Amino acid sequence: MKRIDENKLNSIIKDAVKNTINESSLNRIISWMNKYDIACISAFRDAFENATPNTLDDRKVKTDGYEYTREEKEARNRRLKASLLAYGYGVTGINGNYIENFGTIKAREVGEKSFFVVNIHNDKNFKKNIFALSEYYNQDCFLYKPKGSDVAYNIGTNTGDYPGYGKEDCVGKLHINIDSEFLSRVGNASFAFSKEPNTAQDKRNYNFNSRKQDRIKKSVEAPDLDIYENYSRGSRMTIKAIHQDFLNEMKKNH
Repeated sequence: MKRIDENKLNSIIKDAVKNTINESSLNRIISWMNKYDIACISAFRDAFENATPNTLDDRKVKTDGYEYTREEKEARNRRLKASLLAYGYGVTGINGNYIENFGTIKAREVGEKSFFVVNIHNDKNFKKNIFALSEYYNQDCFLYKPKGSDVAYNIGTNTGDYPGYGKEDCVGKLHINIDSEFLSRVGNASFAFSKEPNTAQDKRNYNFNSRKQDRIKKSVEAPDLDIYENYSRGSRMTIKAIHQDFLNEMKKNH
């Protein structure tokens, strides 16, 4: 596999969160959810485990338990973003969060850099492509909400117990500013998909098929997302080369 100079990649692929999140309000997120298929995905992982034959083996050892450094996690996320851009999807950074010891006095929020991905060109292979990327980067699952659906799903992409490879767990409807074990942050606001009503005073539940969604700002469109066309010709060539590495690995395994 051709190796890409990581220093060059650092200068081309924008920071996973910082350069996009400031322009991405929660209303924009909701607007994109209304109009397109969306997914949430990351390449962050603490340790290599539960791999499949299609999983990227960074160290070429296939050793469960190898712990990634912060620098390696960041590099994996940059390469993931390159593929998302090369596929023609809109991308913005979010903070994916998990509450350790949820519901106890020891509850603590920990986070990782993730991507909110929008199928702005209505690619029929969107779900399939996100699945392949999630599997490649050794993720337990990715979150997927089809266009026109009220609910989202966690889709398993490794051999871990939850939700299981290829299995889809319906995680419920969108709620804003809720107490949830799994949530995402946009600035100071949070959102999560949940089956249960939340007790938080400022909770809001969105029905994506309701006319009330017409009140959401309609002028928000894909240009506010980070897209492939935003990059220079030279940068696009590098993005394509990174993505081609991924495609070549997928071809070898099939």
